[in-house]
Amino acid sequence: MRKWPDTVYFNTAYRATLLGSPTIPISFSKIELINGKYEVTPTVSIGFGYTWFTGKFIFNENDKITIDPVFFFGLIADAGLSNDFNLRKLTGFFTGGFIGFGAFSLFGGYDYIAQSTTIGLGGRIDLFTLNQNTLKPFGKVRELRKHKRAAPRLKMNDYA
Repeated sequence: MRKWPDTVYFNTAYRATLLGSPTIPISFSKIELINGKYEVTPTVSIGFGYTWFTGKFIFNENDKITIDPVFFFGLIADAGLSNDFNLRKLTGFFTGGFIGFGAFSLFGGYDYIAQSTTIGLGGRIDLFTLNQNTLKPFGKVRELRKHKRAAPRLKMNDYA
């Protein structure tokens, strides 16, 4: 509770140093470094990780939090379910990190099954979009601009 201002208002933009949430990364292709050569490999992979991001958020009067992430980064582990679109075997187990802006992420790390350094482009589903209790602020939360006089107050014990 010490991270939050004394009073929080609906329909007011807030920012924390960082926000965090568990995430589900999804990728449809990757570039692997195998025997000194780069190879593009079609693959469908899904995993689990944690993302930290910067951006603003607003508490809406319908008990939803609207979040506008700008820059994000995180750590992930995922499993490749397809190679050449053959869904019968596990083709990769990848651990690494990612960075991104907007909707897409650039993944980088090591694939233990292919035994290669790998980069890929994909997307992610941040779990705060499914369950807002998974959103965690890091650092002090502050108003971006002064709240409107008519903005109703929010009961923080509902969210903190």
